[in-house]
Amino acid sequence: MAIRLARDGGRSLIDHGRITVEFRCAAPAEAAQLTAIVGIAGAIRANLIIRCSQGASIALVSQMLGISPDSPHAQKAAIDALGEICNVVAGYFKAKIGLGEACGLSVPTIIAGRDYKFHSAGSYEQLEFPVSFQGETLHLTSEIAQ
Repeated sequence: MAIRLARDGGRSLIDHGRITVEFRCAAPAEAAQLTAIVGIAGAIRANLIIRCSQGASIALVSQMLGISPDSPHAQKAAIDALGEICNVVAGYFKAKIGLGEACGLSVPTIIAGRDYKFHSAGSYEQLEFPVSFQGETLHLTSEIAQ
């Protein structure tokens, strides 16, 4: 069972036989303060990446755990929550494309800071889609090996 990626103008398509998913490529995100990465290995090689500001991650954890954004523990909890969200989305992705049992997930990796770039070794098709949450933008990127 193979997954085929194709580019059609400004669109990227994922074709898995039974389903075809279309994503429109977005403009590159500004420098993020937090990046969560979960690798997928097995029948496919991929990475799921979530990039956002510190404010967005704190707003997420505040909603998830019901803690105050001003709590001294909010920053640490926000980093953990972003890794967990990335893990859940990666697990859902591999299940939805029919490869749930044929792939494994890595432990989430979190990068914190402003002046960095993340680069995956090898050739990957990147699909990025921005998501708005309480006035903040989270950038979800899937990288699927070609």
